[in-house]
Amino acid sequence: MGQRLNAQAEESPKVALVLGGGGAKGFVHIAILELLEELGIHVDMVAGVSSGAIVGGLYCAGYSPEMLREALSQLDWVSFFLDRPVSPFEDELAAQNLPLRFRLNGGFTPDWGKGYSTGETAYTLFKSLTVKIPSYIEFDKLPIPFAAGAVAVPEGRIEMIRRGDLAEAIRASMGIQGIFEPLPIDGQRYVDGGLLYNLPVREVRDMGYDVVIAVELFPLPERINTAPMDVLPMMNDLYSNRLSREQRDLADLVLMPDVQRFTTMDFSKAREIYSLAPGERERLKEALIGLKEKIASISESGVSGAAGTKTSIPAYGELPPIIPQGIAISGALPSDRSGIEKSFARLIRGKPLEQGKLSAFIREIYRTGNYRLVITRTDTRNGSALLDLQLYPDDKAKILLLAGGAYHGVLSSSSISKLSLSSGVQFLGLTGPGSALSLGSSVLDILSFRFMYLQPLSSRVFISVSGDIVRDQDIVIQGPLSNSGVVSQVLAASGSLKGGIRIGDHSALSIAPEIFWANTVDDQGASLAFVAALSFCTLDYHLFPSRGIYAQIGNTLYFPLPPDTGTHYDSLSLDLTGALPLSRKFSLIAMGGAETAFGLGEPSRLIPFGHFDEFDRVYFPHLAGRQPYAAHKAAASLALQFQPWKNLTILGGRMILSLSVAAGETTASWDEYKMDRIVWNGSFNMGIQLNKSFGLQFRAGAGGVGSQHAAPFISLDIGSF
Repeated sequence: MGQRLNAQAEESPKVALVLGGGGAKGFVHIAILELLEELGIHVDMVAGVSSGAIVGGLYCAGYSPEMLREALSQLDWVSFFLDRPVSPFEDELAAQNLPLRFRLNGGFTPDWGKGYSTGETAYTLFKSLTVKIPSYIEFDKLPIPFAAGAVAVPEGRIEMIRRGDLAEAIRASMGIQGIFEPLPIDGQRYVDGGLLYNLPVREVRDMGYDVVIAVELFPLPERINTAPMDVLPMMNDLYSNRLSREQRDLADLVLMPDVQRFTTMDFSKAREIYSLAPGERERLKEALIGLKEKIASISESGVSGAAGTKTSIPAYGELPPIIPQGIAISGALPSDRSGIEKSFARLIRGKPLEQGKLSAFIREIYRTGNYRLVITRTDTRNGSALLDLQLYPDDKAKILLLAGGAYHGVLSSSSISKLSLSSGVQFLGLTGPGSALSLGSSVLDILSFRFMYLQPLSSRVFISVSGDIVRDQDIVIQGPLSNSGVVSQVLAASGSLKGGIRIGDHSALSIAPEIFWANTVDDQGASLAFVAALSFCTLDYHLFPSRGIYAQIGNTLYFPLPPDTGTHYDSLSLDLTGALPLSRKFSLIAMGGAETAFGLGEPSRLIPFGHFDEFDRVYFPHLAGRQPYAAHKAAASLALQFQPWKNLTILGGRMILSLSVAAGETTASWDEYKMDRIVWNGSFNMGIQLNKSFGLQFRAGAGGVGSQHAAPFISLDIGSF
């Protein structure tokens, strides 16, 4: 990047700033940088560990404290920590519907064994924020020199990374053990620098700096809190404090901002952390003023340089863009190379490298499902810019064991309780990357066996073969205290051949011929169906979304088997969901759905879609068991949703409170829609999302049909819904 742009006068003492790690507490480093700039104390280099490396690295790249606040406070920290790149077709396997997953590859290991996250989202963020900084450089050539402290494994030594790629250095330094997988850099793997000690003051002194300012986020606690939820964070604080004590003694000034009321995982409280209380700000400011006077007293030229008039440092936005003209690819599967080259030509070649385009390019590679890590470097050493793409193929287990369960029940004028336990196994990669054979079963109130074989044909096209046999039994109790019940049972089997294609980032089209057979207490029959569906989804969450749109339209042609046992007909279905954020914590959720049959004479008791049942509990939790079959159905709901906390933990989990109303009807013909037959309810709801698609929801309210007396109800759903 040329000669250093902030060179100080030779007679000025060289000042270094060391920013310690501390997870979410590291947001306070932004306030420290603001104070340094306000007082005119200009540092010659910044060293950072973990969250200190994030703030310090971006600051040295030219980000102002204001830019840092904006960039880091708007980040979705759950996705930041919980990414795991998957094939775009893995949802077809419904693997995420079972919350417990274990890998079998020479052992029996929970799916989080290597770390909850590959760190893909974290690295992609850092890379997109530093796209104007070339790789293969000495970090002394940054607007402000920088060094990131990370621990090399398995050797267990601290290393100050001072050259290479800035985004990789930051990501290596904050590789939180147990959460992020170690990051490989040129054959060496790195984890969080705070694993050994939090303040690498000695290493900075050895670089020749005269004055060292250290910012410590783990002072000794004034009292011991024995509350169970506080013990582990406190033990971590004590451990980090002990390792850093000797390092602190080597610094000229140690600042200890008062952030002890926050934990290392309070990322949702970013604004509170970096907004220092007035008294705390003055305390830190006084300490820095004293250091400024010390710097001036040892400088032959008074306050020149380090503590004098601010030297011009270019802002990140003023740096020239990098324009890649070519690409070098290593680690790519032969089947992916052509697609990667086409994506590069479409998004990047000959254009200024931008955050959005680079992130889109990386996402397209991850969507192949073949790579656990994608590293992009920009090589400008030979004049023209080259994108150096380094891919690490996914070494995911060949066998996955799955386990989970589901429950739904309602207590009202009619009550029902259904529990099922599920298990499964998936054999991955049998016929190439992304292919999978999935076998599963469930027991208790639902007995079932299912299988699916999935084969990707490209990064966007797949085919699958699936089948299942299910015995589903309902025992509906008439009255909350009654011992009498009505038994309803369905024995069904189906098989299908499905083809699908992903259209862009948010849409999918699927077509499937299916054979369906059912035997109920009323009738039995079979049909051949051809199903086509087009979907579009931008929802932020499958469960309890807070923003985005979901839409799906489908058409199914039914032919009775044998042909002389009924009438062929087709059905049209539509599902819509819209989530509109009203504020940071409130959202308005509107849902609607309809299914209707065409060309049907007398409605058959075996129409598989024309009744409200447990699959419609999102609308009608107060209904117990199956309702009468009909040719048409429609339903809609509206909910005001409140999320009191952004996340229950940094590893996920959300609590949702809401008020909702819903209405709908089933009829045998269009002219039978009547107000006095509308099914309706209103309820207060509390939900907890445990992972991507698994959670629980408790609802209490009242519902009924038409103008009939409303019956109170309480309901509970656990599982995927």
